[in-house]
Amino acid sequence: MNRTFVGHLGVELIPSPSIGALESLFASVIGELHVVSPYITNSGIALITGRIQPEARRVAVRLNLLTDLDPMSVCQGSCDPDAILALVRSFPQARIHHLPKVHAKILVADRRVAIIGSVNLTQGGIKENYEYSLKLSSNEIAEQVARDVEEYSALGAPIPIEMLESYNRTAGQLREAFRKKERAVSSSIRKAFDAHLHSGSELLLRARVKEGVTRVFSRTILFLLREGPLRTVDLHPQIKRIHPDLCDDSVDRVIDGERFGKKWKHLVRTAQQILKREGLVDFDGKFWRLVVINEDRSNSRSPV
Repeated sequence: MNRTFVGHLGVELIPSPSIGALESLFASVIGELHVVSPYITNSGIALITGRIQPEARRVAVRLNLLTDLDPMSVCQGSCDPDAILALVRSFPQARIHHLPKVHAKILVADRRVAIIGSVNLTQGGIKENYEYSLKLSSNEIAEQVARDVEEYSALGAPIPIEMLESYNRTAGQLREAFRKKERAVSSSIRKAFDAHLHSGSELLLRARVKEGVTRVFSRTILFLLREGPLRTVDLHPQIKRIHPDLCDDSVDRVIDGERFGKKWKHLVRTAQQILKREGLVDFDGKFWRLVVINEDRSNSRSPV
């Protein structure tokens, strides 16, 4: 059966097993690879490094990885920080972002071809589960997908290699505590697991607030206003949906001098005012709107 539809912007259907299509995409990469996968293990990393030559990984290829380093996923083995660390070390130009609740599975090679579907970079996703994906061989579509992935990444936190190394050490302790908890009824063992889980969560929060919560909320407001004007009362629940870890109404958190938690709505208001001063948004007394710069790059702006 011919599964390629050239008349439909070069769409190719990819049923399971998808390993052949993934290997082909990785082997074709020349300068840039976008990867979005909430679950990543050694099987997925081996697939990438096995198809992109060492010299290309070291010199030419820029890797952009977006994932969710959720501590419970680490406990259950669906996300392996050690494997991600090996990937980063293999690609000196790698950029890693952590975004809670990211669920997309996307690959983009050189902004010319994209694979979008259900496949995580795990043994199950690549070989064992019944997955389905689409391969889109269109420069225009692949370019837009890459841009969308970069906007998702901007909502998350960049994870430098030093922080990933620290999280990987915490992950080892967390997995061991999880195994003990699963076998035990002792409350002290369960408390020890909770302490390790809290430690992992705090490290990720530290990454999230490193550049300032207000900056994170500013990018989120711009992201949300792309779909049209919104009132502040409409922005709040959507921001909380995207950043539940930064918008916890039950606690007053302070990490590295950054206050959030119960104070998150105050920080949203600060972000709104900063964006307004910078001429990126307008407010008419009820609705917030995006402001766009004209294509001639002049200083004149008009509301979307």
